[in-house]
Amino acid sequence: ARADMKGILRTLREMGKTVLISSHILPELSEMCDSLTILDHGHLVFSGSVEDLADKMNGNAPLDIRLQEGCGEETVERAVACLKEIPFIKEILQEETYLLRAKTEGGEGNLLSPYAVTKRCDEEWAKQYSRHYRLKTIGLRYFNVFGRRQDPEGAYAAVIPKFIRMLLHDEQPVIHGDGRQSRDFTYVENVVEANLKACLAPDEASGEAFNIAYGGREYLIDIYDVLVKALGKDIAPAFGPERPGDIKHSNADISKARRLLGYDPQYDFARGISETIDWYRDNL
Repeated sequence: ARADMKGILRTLREMGKTVLISSHILPELSEMCDSLTILDHGHLVFSGSVEDLADKMNGNAPLDIRLQEGCGEETVERAVACLKEIPFIKEILQEETYLLRAKTEGGEGNLLSPYAVTKRCDEEWAKQYSRHYRLKTIGLRYFNVFGRRQDPEGAYAAVIPKFIRMLLHDEQPVIHGDGRQSRDFTYVENVVEANLKACLAPDEASGEAFNIAYGGREYLIDIYDVLVKALGKDIAPAFGPERPGDIKHSNADISKARRLLGYDPQYDFARGISETIDWYRDNL
């Protein structure tokens, strides 16, 4: 449970959320944090230790309290358990938990772009041909494929080869947003395996769609750090505005592909990115 509590605290910090709070939970906060920044209607009214704040607070006057990085982790469970009971925090955590949930086939929800509609239409047409004309069809949903020979140029270039090319040429890549968006980056060898096994799939898989990924979660800012270290570069990224329509998290549940296709991806992200970097270093 402690790891989960730490994750919740980390999420709150990364989201930079402001929490409406009162003096009742100051004891918990004093065990959890070394310092606080206090805002009252957007104006800075306090910055210091929780103990100093307790002396200054009058009754239950609500203040906006933003958690800082000085928080200790030994007693984080009590503090976060208290924070979780605040309605605003509950809403934040429920939303983030939903966004982080691995995507399953059949649980897609609303289609958010014309591109998504075209993909759904392809799958539905294939399903109808499988059902009515006994044509064996398999739909494969690739999640952020990367690997050797991927084109790093153009407006629709994937982020990994694009970053590698720019870093090799001592250019500064741009990360859209804060870099905390996550993807299930999938090495190309896993995709090859999925395609071959789809060709040999049993009849019960016909007309179905399958998530093809590794089943992991990689944050964009962490990937950038891996690339600069592997390439021996000291180039900080530029941060630009979020791109309209981009989703925060996209990660796959691959249990259906494992069960019906026998899909068993062998390349995790670390192995795949190592081979990818080697190829681009030799070929760009």
